[in-house]
Amino acid sequence: SVFEQDKDKLTDFRANEVLGASKYRLQDYETALEQYNQAAEKATVPQDKANAYYNAGNSLVQSKKYKEAIERYDQSLKLNPEDFQAKENREYARKMLEEEQQKQQDQQKQDKDKQEQDKQENKQQQDTKQSNSENQSKEDKSQTDQQTKSEQEKDQEQQGKEEQAKEEQAKEEQGKEEQGKEEQSKKQQSKEKERKIS
Repeated sequence: SVFEQDKDKLTDFRANEVLGASKYRLQDYETALEQYNQAAEKATVPQDKANAYYNAGNSLVQSKKYKEAIERYDQSLKLNPEDFQAKENREYARKMLEEEQQKQQDQQKQDKDKQEQDKQENKQQQDTKQSNSENQSKEDKSQTDQQTKSEQEKDQEQQGKEEQAKEEQAKEEQGKEEQGKEEQSKKQQSKEKERKIS
C-alpha cells in the first residue's frame, strides 16, 4: 500500500540521515554528502527534505565546494524559508566563494604581472647582450684599425729607411763619380804641366 511505501521511504530516509550524520562527524564529507542527497530524494515531508538539503550544504562547505553548497541551501530555503541557520550558512558560503574568486583573480593578476616582468627582464638581457656584442665589435674594429695603422706606419717607416738608404747610396756613388772626375782632372792638369815643361 501507499502507506507502507511511505513507511519504507521514511525508514530509508532515516537510515541515510543517520549514516550521513555519522560520516560528517568522522569528517568524511564526501560520503556524508551522498547520504544526505539520498535522504533528500527519499524524504516525503518537506521539513525532512529541507533538513537533508541543509545538511548536504554543510558537507559541501566543509569540502570547500561553496557554489554547490549555496545551491543546496537555496533548495532548503525554498522548502523552509524561515530557517535562520540555513540563511546564515548560505551567507557564509557566499562570502567564502567571493574570497576564493578574489584570490583566483589576484593570483591570475600576479601570474600576469610576473609574465610581464619576465618578459621585460628577458628584453633587457637581450638588449644588454646586443649592446655588449656591438661594443665588442667596435673594440675589435678599433683594435684591427690600430693594428692596420701600426702595420701601415711600419711599412712607411720601412719605406722611409729604404729611400734614405737609396739616397745615401746615390750620394755615395755621386761622390765617388765626382772624386773620379776630380782625380782625372788633376791627372790631365799634371800632363799639361808636364808638356809645358818639356
